[in-house]
Amino acid sequence: MIYVFRHGRTFEDGEQSYDLAPNDDPPLTEFGLEQAKIAGHYCDSFGYPVVCGPQQRHRKFAKQIKSEIIFDEKLNEGGELFIRPNSIMVTSNGVLKKFHGHVNCGNLCILDNNGEIHAWNIKP
Repeated sequence: MIYVFRHGRTFEDGEQSYDLAPNDDPPLTEFGLEQAKIAGHYCDSFGYPVVCGPQQRHRKFAKQIKSEIIFDEKLNEGGELFIRPNSIMVTSNGVLKKFHGHVNCGNLCILDNNGEIHAWNIKP
């Protein structure tokens, strides 16, 4: 299976949010870090490699899942979701929207190893 997370929240409550460009690199908020910890607990027993985009919001989220992470530029905002069997991936909404549709911050999509969607935009 492939578990794909959208990074945690990067805008504070009441702050005007907007679609991030590939070079935008805001940090996770405290709530975004909490979302990452929840993802880490969800994935505790998987033993899969964690692959993430290069942005700090991707890296910090991914590090809450596993300390060793693999970076892949394709998972940057505006990139393409690729199929990496038996993995956990952390990316941005722009990548996920291109693949299938919007995903809320900190939420999860589950695909089989052929890329067939089993769940989309669910809470871990």
